[in-house]
Amino acid sequence: MMNLAQFLRTIKMKHLNIGLGVGLILALMFTIFQPPANPTQAASLPQSTPQPAQPLRDAALRQAFSTAIQGRTEVLAFIIHQVEVERLQYSEDGSVALLFLQMRDRTSGEVIATEPGLAIARLNPAASGSEAQDWKISLQADADWVEQLTHLPVGMLTEEGRFMYLPSADLDGAVTLNEPIRGYKLPWAAGLTKNLSGSIGHFLIYNSCSETSCRYAYDFGDGTMFPLLAARGGIVHLFYDECANGSESCSNYIVLQDRSTSPWTYQLYLHIAYHSIPAGLRTVGASVLQGQYIANVDDTGYSTGHHLHFHVHTYASSYWGNSVDIAFNEVPFNDGEPRTCYERDNWPAYGSGCANSYTSQNLGANPPTGSLSLPYHGGVFTSSLVSISGTAADDISVTKVQPVVNFGSGWVEIGQPFSITPGKNVTFSGEADLCAANAPDGPLQIGVFAYDYEGNRSVTALGERQIFKSATCTTPAPPACVPGSNQVSLFTEVDYKGDCRTFSIGNYTEWNGTLPSLLANKIDSILVGSNVTVTGYDGDYDPTYIKFAGRGETYYTSDPNLADNKFTSNQITAIRVMAKSSLLNPVVDPIGPVISRSPTSVESLILSAMSGNEYENADGVNTFTASLSGPAGSVELPEQKYPAWSVGNLAAGSYTFTVHAKSGTLIQHDAESFTVTSASLPAAANRSLPFLDSMEGGTNDWAASGLWSQFSTEREGSNTTVWGYSTGSGYASSTIRGGDLTSPPITLPANGAYLRFDYLYQTENRNPFWDQRRVQISVDGGAFTDILQLSDDPMNYWLHSPVIPLTGSTYSGKTIRIRFHFNTIDGIANANFVGWLVDNVSLNTTAPDLSCAEATRNDTPASASAISIGGSKNGVICSGGDLDFYAFTATAGQRLIVEVEAAVNGSALDSVLRLVDSDQKSVLVENDDASPATTDSHLTYTVQRNGTYYLRVSAWDHPSAGSPQHTYTLRLTQDVDQPSIGLVFPNSQYIPGPVFPLVANLIDPSGSGAARVDVYYHSTDWLNSPWELVGSDDTPQDGFLIPLDLSSKGPAGGSLLAQGFDVSGRSAVALVSGLTYDTTLPSASFTPLPVSGSTRFPVQWSVSDTLSGLASFSIQVQVDGGAWANWLSAPPLDLRQEWFSGQLGHTYGFRLQALDVAGNLRAYPGGAEIVTSVANCSADAFEDGDDLTATAPTLELDVLQAHNFCQAADVDWMKIGVLDDHPLVLAAESGTGMGDYQLSLFAADGQTPLLEVNSAGGGSWIILPFTPPGTGGNFFIRVRPLVADLAGDANAYNIKVFKAYYTYLPAIAR
Repeated sequence: MMNLAQFLRTIKMKHLNIGLGVGLILALMFTIFQPPANPTQAASLPQSTPQPAQPLRDAALRQAFSTAIQGRTEVLAFIIHQVEVERLQYSEDGSVALLFLQMRDRTSGEVIATEPGLAIARLNPAASGSEAQDWKISLQADADWVEQLTHLPVGMLTEEGRFMYLPSADLDGAVTLNEPIRGYKLPWAAGLTKNLSGSIGHFLIYNSCSETSCRYAYDFGDGTMFPLLAARGGIVHLFYDECANGSESCSNYIVLQDRSTSPWTYQLYLHIAYHSIPAGLRTVGASVLQGQYIANVDDTGYSTGHHLHFHVHTYASSYWGNSVDIAFNEVPFNDGEPRTCYERDNWPAYGSGCANSYTSQNLGANPPTGSLSLPYHGGVFTSSLVSISGTAADDISVTKVQPVVNFGSGWVEIGQPFSITPGKNVTFSGEADLCAANAPDGPLQIGVFAYDYEGNRSVTALGERQIFKSATCTTPAPPACVPGSNQVSLFTEVDYKGDCRTFSIGNYTEWNGTLPSLLANKIDSILVGSNVTVTGYDGDYDPTYIKFAGRGETYYTSDPNLADNKFTSNQITAIRVMAKSSLLNPVVDPIGPVISRSPTSVESLILSAMSGNEYENADGVNTFTASLSGPAGSVELPEQKYPAWSVGNLAAGSYTFTVHAKSGTLIQHDAESFTVTSASLPAAANRSLPFLDSMEGGTNDWAASGLWSQFSTEREGSNTTVWGYSTGSGYASSTIRGGDLTSPPITLPANGAYLRFDYLYQTENRNPFWDQRRVQISVDGGAFTDILQLSDDPMNYWLHSPVIPLTGSTYSGKTIRIRFHFNTIDGIANANFVGWLVDNVSLNTTAPDLSCAEATRNDTPASASAISIGGSKNGVICSGGDLDFYAFTATAGQRLIVEVEAAVNGSALDSVLRLVDSDQKSVLVENDDASPATTDSHLTYTVQRNGTYYLRVSAWDHPSAGSPQHTYTLRLTQDVDQPSIGLVFPNSQYIPGPVFPLVANLIDPSGSGAARVDVYYHSTDWLNSPWELVGSDDTPQDGFLIPLDLSSKGPAGGSLLAQGFDVSGRSAVALVSGLTYDTTLPSASFTPLPVSGSTRFPVQWSVSDTLSGLASFSIQVQVDGGAWANWLSAPPLDLRQEWFSGQLGHTYGFRLQALDVAGNLRAYPGGAEIVTSVANCSADAFEDGDDLTATAPTLELDVLQAHNFCQAADVDWMKIGVLDDHPLVLAAESGTGMGDYQLSLFAADGQTPLLEVNSAGGGSWIILPFTPPGTGGNFFIRVRPLVADLAGDANAYNIKVFKAYYTYLPAIAR
């Protein structure tokens, strides 16, 4: 039997012979639509039975085919063409062969340029295959063709080939159209003519494709590698051109997506030349206009001559799909369908017009143009709904206007197209919901794409506007990729987010480009359709053995986070999507510690499905069960997702290990026998309790196998001796997969004991599937069994094990041996890791403190305690290894805030908090420390799907920590509040220049808390430039101050926008537009001051800013040339005079500082801007006695007295005597420099106030009339300044008392 490389050299088909029935083509499509073969992976195919020499088998098959087609007149191809076997493909065991057929014109001898046909040959029982009669040939016209086709050995024909040839092929997402799509032009340069080698002949003559797939498919050629032009506009959807020209092992193609149609359609250009796709089109999403050069024709893949296979379909998940009706502009008959005249003559029902060659009119295209009137540039939207309106135009007709948004990764459609009436000039308007497009808060570009009659999309998004979204989306949008029942969708982020693609049944690899590079090694979550499974691999497809290399894992249901699987996130480079009705056999292997020999009876084993060093997970398998039979009988191993069972050590003898792979009701089996040889552990003296081995005193009778060894390492700053499973540079070995570290015998007391140890590890990951770390025990010489498997603990830290109780009748009073078993499971990713280190193993009777343990354990999601949104729970991590789970129900769109309060309340717990999906295993979000300032945990999450969710609380150093002191409070709330943000600076359009700090005030009073402020800049060029992130601050503890440097942003005039986020992701914005540079300082001056005769004097100034305006100013004062002190700090902006109070005999200087709105600071000058002094005072004649009522001078009637205030807090008293009740008037007049003062009249006791009046400023009179009682007597007058420290010669006044006389004037009424 030939190997793959030989096989590929035999299959250069140059024609597809005619009329072999649908089945002929189907097998053919194995190679047309399989992933391109990797020549470096070719190897000999295994053979189950001896085969005759290859030339004999080939010749026998060709003869058998020639015999089979004799007299088969119902197959038209056998009549009108010469049909030849172009190449042969055998199954792995040689019992089935595919015959690929080419058609040769009987007159010219030329091979027909189209796709090949197919026949199936099966070897008769007990036949050798060297004779023609050894083979049974099946043709497409045979009644059992479909059965023969569907029962080919796995891998001989791809799923794409199957659905291409079977009319009942179920293509999720494919749509049948009722009307032809118009506007196509023949896909080559105008004026050139090409031959049509077939249209309906695909299924009526050549049988190279079923009618379902190829009813509207066309083959064009002229024997050359002519250039291809786009038949209709579109965008690049899929492409591949890595196959060498003439390759028969793979096909080159380019597929253009046409979004102008409803539903979207896909133009397939098949059999193109190697590396002929232009560089500008080698990107998914690249825009293509009608008539644009896209590639050159060749005959790559299943092609019998240089030609283009072209058809249009609606199936997004593959380059191939069932063809739909289209119409070419250049074809004047059959409603635009090309037809050869032979096809027309024999099948007139398919159309009455014909031509054998066609001339193109593909001159290129004029794509639509247009503009927007709404929204406005720079608009900030606090609602997700955006009004869009505008116009579009085209030389033929605008047929569709689609709103789109761009938030960093290209244009995304928003909802449905606007409703328009097609025409050369159209107007449109409508609302677009940004939340429907999953648009995040932040800067966005919004516009529309217009499409014309020929499928051309506007070259760019029309009327592109720069807007800003700050609108909370209350209902999460569905995932961007939603699979059908026979599909899967892959995502680059957890929780079905990020970049994504959808795939149907088939094989997809990074190697051949069918798994896009944007997904390979980046897949974090998977949605799985109800009828399929998907297996992910970290190796490439091996076409020799029709299998994938590397590790694999099958996903039977959707998984929002692959990180907790044995095949974790960011590892998948190839996938196989299979129907659940399909299942491949598992391969099993008992994994002994040493691969090169049989296991011994003292070695612990893990039994697994393995193939060499690669872990096999049979494609399509949901779960595995297993059984192990041996000298002591048979035992059933538990059903589980991953086929690896720890069985400890086995007694000497022969065993059979059987694995059952299950997928629904399907079960596949595989078994392997192995022998365990007899062996014994080294003799060792019994130990008693307390037992403690610090590993410092030698091996101490520990028995080590595999890579276990004793060595010195650093621990917490000092050297210590440990046991470790490591070579010093990892634990990679071509022969050793695992090993045991076994203690000497230890006799336990009657009340049992407690096991503890310290450990550190660094392995491939912390999950339980690879590089397993197990603790096992043997009791009284019995078999070792598991008592602990460590996983999900922090790597690269020394940890304490949980306390393992060895109590009760099983262990009490028994002699035990402890074993540490490490097993890599496979030979992958075992280098450059520390391995597993063990230290300080102890056994004693000291029990852990369990007084704090929960009455009802909640260590798993299944036993989770209930918590409700808006509620809280008190808990404790007790003892070491404890986990606490809480369950709650949530609704899509709810924004959750989860907090652990521990350290803040003095707890010893350093918490880790995880939110787990409804599947009880997938971590959606987790948090260790809420901020650098605390070890308490805090997370937020927007619920994507209704369901039950779980919160997991643990210690960061799980399983070490746990005690009554590890208490916490768990709070679960919902964030319903929007934050608010304000700009402290700049708070107007004026800035002091390109370099300045932005200061923001972000408040989230009752929500999740302020988290981050991002600052964006936009130039005045709204059409050609985007919003640009120029600064960010995510440390709310010290406020939000973001240094900005706009030096490179060009002239002023742009806009600044600060977007503040709370912890749950809600945002608010503050916008400053029309930025203006103000580099001029404020101006200020003082009015000169003379020497003051008063301690209180007015200071006058002027201060202003002509551009941005005054923001604040302050004035300082200096006494006698000493230190400066603040006098007026940020007074009202319009204040221009204020009274100053000094002291007699001192000098005062003043200076002013001013800040304008733009931030320009007129700083305080170095010295005083004005200086004055307060003169000393000369006391008045009455000063010696007028301070007290007892010595107050008498104020005689009609006698004027002169007084002044000559010391701080000076008060003048005077006395008047009254003989009768005649009305009197007290009158006082102050000097112009005097401050306000008060005149009061008191009764004879000098304490009882009678009347009081204040002055109205310096230089004014105070008049105080009063009428004394008729009895007469003494009264006291008090005069005092209203400001206590008022003093000085200028503060003088005159006062007298006189009788009042009233004059009555007549009132004259008119």
